[in-house]
Amino acid sequence: MPKIKRGLSDADMLKGYKEDNSHQSLFDIAKEFDKKNSTKETSKAKKDSLSPALIKDIESALLKLQVNLFNKGVRDYKISVKIENDQIILYPAKKKA
Repeated sequence: MPKIKRGLSDADMLKGYKEDNSHQSLFDIAKEFDKKNSTKETSKAKKDSLSPALIKDIESALLKLQVNLFNKGVRDYKISVKIENDQIILYPAKKKA
């Protein structure tokens, strides 16, 4: 190992140094690879199942529900989801205190 000159900054001292792949660094690389691929698959699945028109319709229906509840004076609620047969039902439920 060559001598390091005095008065150099950390960056200058480590210039040209390349760290060998350790078990930990290989694990980190694999983890990043999995994270990137799972994000792509998830976004692709979302694109396939929900069209922009469908998303717009759902948002519009939720907005109408919120306005109706506001007009009735209901302010403390959360939207719950229920599945019956082949239908997904969104309904307001009172928040627990």
